[in-house]
Amino acid sequence: MSPLEEGTAVWIQCSVNVWRPGIVARPISGQHAMASDAVCVEVTNSAGELEQIHVPLHSRKGKQNVHLRNAVSDEISDNDCSADLSKLPMLHEPGVLHALQKRFEQGLVYTLSGPVLLAVNPFRHVPDLYSHTQLVAFADRLAEQLPSVPHVFAVAREAYQGIWHRGLPQTVLVSGESGAGKTETTKFIMRFLALVGTNGEDACMSPIERQVLESIPILEALGNATTLRNDNSSRFGKYIELRFGLDHPAKAELPQEEGLSLALRPRLVGAQTHTYLLEKVRVTCQQDGERSFHIFYQMLAAVITNTGLPCSSKVTYIAGSPVRGLAGLSLNDFAHLKQLNVANRKDEARDFEVSLASLRSFGIDGDLLSNLLDVIVAVLHVGNLRFVPPPNNSEGSTLLREDKSGMSIEHACQLLQVDLETLGNALCRKTMRAPGRDGVINMAVTVAKAVEARDALARHLYETIFTFVVARINAVVGSAQQATDAAASDLPFIGVLDIFGFEFFDTNSLEQLFINFTNELLQHYFNEVIFEHESKLYTQEGIQWDPLDFPDNAANVDLIGKAPTGILSMLDEECMTVGGSSSVLCSKLEKTHAAVRQFSLVKQRRGNFIIQHFAGPVEYTCAAFLEKNKDQLNADLVKCLGGSGNDLVRRRFMDSERASAAQEPPMDGQTRRKSRARPYSLSSEFREQLRGLMERIRATEPHFIRCIKPNIHNAAYEFDRHSVVQQLQYQGVLQAIEASRA
Repeated sequence: MSPLEEGTAVWIQCSVNVWRPGIVARPISGQHAMASDAVCVEVTNSAGELEQIHVPLHSRKGKQNVHLRNAVSDEISDNDCSADLSKLPMLHEPGVLHALQKRFEQGLVYTLSGPVLLAVNPFRHVPDLYSHTQLVAFADRLAEQLPSVPHVFAVAREAYQGIWHRGLPQTVLVSGESGAGKTETTKFIMRFLALVGTNGEDACMSPIERQVLESIPILEALGNATTLRNDNSSRFGKYIELRFGLDHPAKAELPQEEGLSLALRPRLVGAQTHTYLLEKVRVTCQQDGERSFHIFYQMLAAVITNTGLPCSSKVTYIAGSPVRGLAGLSLNDFAHLKQLNVANRKDEARDFEVSLASLRSFGIDGDLLSNLLDVIVAVLHVGNLRFVPPPNNSEGSTLLREDKSGMSIEHACQLLQVDLETLGNALCRKTMRAPGRDGVINMAVTVAKAVEARDALARHLYETIFTFVVARINAVVGSAQQATDAAASDLPFIGVLDIFGFEFFDTNSLEQLFINFTNELLQHYFNEVIFEHESKLYTQEGIQWDPLDFPDNAANVDLIGKAPTGILSMLDEECMTVGGSSSVLCSKLEKTHAAVRQFSLVKQRRGNFIIQHFAGPVEYTCAAFLEKNKDQLNADLVKCLGGSGNDLVRRRFMDSERASAAQEPPMDGQTRRKSRARPYSLSSEFREQLRGLMERIRATEPHFIRCIKPNIHNAAYEFDRHSVVQQLQYQGVLQAIEASRA
């Protein structure tokens, strides 16, 4: 950077606001003690007074401390250069941050950064931002060549034009931390794509277009929860493939003056939802200040609200559907729902009726709906079960038949339609193979092991519900596509990816490793796409540049996912080793990755390791890695549930390979050796899902939406500059900007 002249407007680093504006008073010669080049900058201090400070142009690590300021007006709009950051005269971190803040303060939620749309969550209603008029305006311009306008509808429109005019499959990738607005952004995209074929006319929607939107409430009820960062956080990832066709069952209903043009537009004819890594552990454990999945609270609120209606002591009817096992009970009656410092969401009783309507729209009604609701309630009662050691056997366990535990075991067995004694034995005893042909031993388990079995049962029952509902939605809206004109199946799809953002907490376990590995893969793909985009621009402009300037996280991807030395592969191997343990796994990881810069062990906390992710360092506690990775019920519980009178439960567990640990390893006392009897692992399943997801995405044209959370308080009009910069860094936006000006 050349010496700065007196009077030049600059940005300098600031511990309070990240960057602060100033005016160069004079340059300082290289004799300055702190750097070879420096400037004296005049700034306004916290008291409103002018003062001069000496600023070295570069830090000791070579990072630039002083940047020229852009002439961004205080009155900005979507028509000036701030609407697309790549058009700023000075493209750097402080310039980007300042432009985003100015736009945020004026209610301009969306900003382009080259091919990426940045969406800063306003945490308030912005008039006309997503109105019917706005949607129609974007839908009506499909055939026109318009300048890029920063809006989520514009991204959806571009994806729609991709399948219509270019005949290429598309993917919209929505990313960001919890509370940044990913879920709402995904809903806006889906609504636009469901309505674009009707030019925004709800009355002209086909049944399938309505059903695609009706799937949203029940997926949120079953898969979303209140967290410390967000009161409607998606606790699973989803990739929704929206299929389009030219066959219009509702063509006759289109407005006559628009019928010709609309008849030429592809219409939504089907969809498939692929889900990833439902956070089942939330069923049995939540942090203080967080909740379990919405559906539990909705159901309880509805029961309490409807207790004034005619009902028996055991059954409450809600919107015509019987809910058994909750009458007279509240949140405090269930061990896995009793959390302090959590505010309830508004009108959850009404939300439950919406969830029921959503289920019915997919043919889940009558006995099937009753069975499904029974299992949801059973999950709560299973969480109340308590165990005590029997007399004279401290290493055994027996089910406590008193107080809430006694009440809940009866409710659970009635709802699941299983025998009480059989369920009790399946929880408190364990069948193992014994030496000799067909030999088995049925032995007691400790109270701790019984509690583990109880919690595993609750998690798997809940997953049964979630998996069944997703499969039913796919069967209904997927079959609709197959029933349309054969030409429809030949049209490309638009995929919408809404998946968990980078996570780090005080304690990070296997779930966070999975989530952060997913983000590493997606970041690697983002880097590749932006690299290709920038390469084309440099080639077109005849500019030479060094590809090494571009960020690359391939080493992180290999560290976690590459076989056979990646962390997840080594975890699978340790799970298949008789006597495998987390401590042995950590030792193997240290030996294998000792020379890997991104990996290190925590010497002060044995069993913990740190990964230097693209988004920053995360410390993982692997104490429960092996147990979580196995993620299976014992054979006795599977057999018990396979004999259930509840058809939904029975079908799930009769022939479920992944739910069962039916082939137990030999009894203890034998040497460590590999056991190939049980190949399933959560890690292997998840990696296979991710492989399929990335293959699908790579076969499409991508569109990126990076959601930004402006503050940790979810407050309107508050822009936390430190937090925003951090998010721009770990989402790769700033690195891409650095490369674009290299």
